[in-house]
Amino acid sequence: MPTWAAIDLGTNTAKLVVARRDPGDADWAVLAHEVRTARIGEGIGAGKPLRPEAVARTLQVLADYAGISRLHGAVGIAAVATSAVRDASNGAEFAEFAAKSLGVPLRVIDGGLEARLGFRGACSCAAARAALRSAAGPVFLIDIGGGSAQGTLGDAAKILWHASADVGAVRLTERCVHSDPIPEEDIVALHFAAREKLRPMLRACPGRPSVVLGVGGTLTTLSAIEVAATKGTSPDWTEVEGHRLQRFDIGQMIEWLRKHTLEQRKRVPGLDSSRADIIVAGAVIADVFLTELGAGNVLVTTRGLRWGLLEALAAGEWE
Repeated sequence: MPTWAAIDLGTNTAKLVVARRDPGDADWAVLAHEVRTARIGEGIGAGKPLRPEAVARTLQVLADYAGISRLHGAVGIAAVATSAVRDASNGAEFAEFAAKSLGVPLRVIDGGLEARLGFRGACSCAAARAALRSAAGPVFLIDIGGGSAQGTLGDAAKILWHASADVGAVRLTERCVHSDPIPEEDIVALHFAAREKLRPMLRACPGRPSVVLGVGGTLTTLSAIEVAATKGTSPDWTEVEGHRLQRFDIGQMIEWLRKHTLEQRKRVPGLDSSRADIIVAGAVIADVFLTELGAGNVLVTTRGLRWGLLEALAAGEWE
């Protein structure tokens, strides 16, 4: 049974999954799963260089991930970088350094491939497969990252449409949030900035979905906060798989979280302290997505881009 490893370097987090699957198996056997806040996109902005301190901590995380992958006997490792690295003036130089830390190339992918891999990964989870089987029409995938967000419309057979916008939780936080706690005027600015990018993108979508799926740290974190409120303790990543977030509840969480100071948000059960500064901006992006789509809820999966990479590796489609 071959073992594969996939690494997704986003603007805020670096994610790793190491897994294996027999040809006849329906699902992956996960050997390692890591999510670390490297924040390579700190101080994000198109044409700006990646900061030395962000580069140093990210290279260490990537070296750790390569070690974990080989410890589990991975026969293939795929690593990709998204918004922050592709927008940075020194992104190509960073990718060369990263390849030395990893022992394999770090491929900087465009928003289109990011969307396609994310859709493939999301559709590998049981809840998404069930939604695809029962859907009366196409499904829409929301993928909110730190620097960008992707929207993908598709069905069980193929992707019908996809697009990417430079609107992410880190990018919008740095642009719009100026006080702690977050005042109402900053929330208004966040909504305006998110709509400015997402509305024209979504108006170009050729159809309206019957089901909305969601991936990315914002949506899994909001789900974890809800699960923790019921459970009493912070859940692990498997417990938020297939959680359904209501748009109304996202709005309630925005209002509740913005009134907390950063230090208070760091102590909210289910909210990783490293994401406490950007969660409100991410939640606003989610709210705008659902509002523009006319959707009342989103089915959340933890299986995003890196799971799509696993599928591509196992199928021999990744070089």
